[in-house]
Amino acid sequence: MTLRYLRMQVEAGAQAVQLFDSWAGLLDERSYREYSLPYAQRVLAGLAEAGVPRVYLAVDAGHLYPAIAELSADVVSVDWRRPLSAVRRALPGKVLQGNLDPAALLGPREELARDAERVLHEGLGGPHVFNLGHGILRQTDPDALARLIDIVHGFNRRAAAWGDAVPRRPSATGGGRA
Repeated sequence: MTLRYLRMQVEAGAQAVQLFDSWAGLLDERSYREYSLPYAQRVLAGLAEAGVPRVYLAVDAGHLYPAIAELSADVVSVDWRRPLSAVRRALPGKVLQGNLDPAALLGPREELARDAERVLHEGLGGPHVFNLGHGILRQTDPDALARLIDIVHGFNRRAAAWGDAVPRRPSATGGGRA
């Protein structure tokens, strides 16, 4: 049913699909390999011909990365519990998506900027799609999301990677470029 649903999403114009395995982190690796991995692989493999990136998210599943590395997902979403550098070593060849702690959006502007830039810099080790490490918390102020978007858009990945310029970013106290 999930495979059929995701195929319909692609047919309707989705440019990427994401398979959420929200409870995977509750399993040990042996149980995950038996009860989850084969089915996730079946869905992801069934989307191979769809021509869109296939993203996989298993929440709180750092202990499962050796098994997750075997999946045919193009992108693996990671939560905020592990630094991207450690995740990248466990998931070689995968594009990583994540992993800002959603609670960072509840804190002061300066801390949000610091936390977002930390994730952006950690993402320099390979292909990375900036995202939250899980969903937006209900009490999140939409203005905090706007600030986060400005921070991410202002980050100059090439300059940061080569160290030849200071990345532009919005000021921690308001909009605009610093």
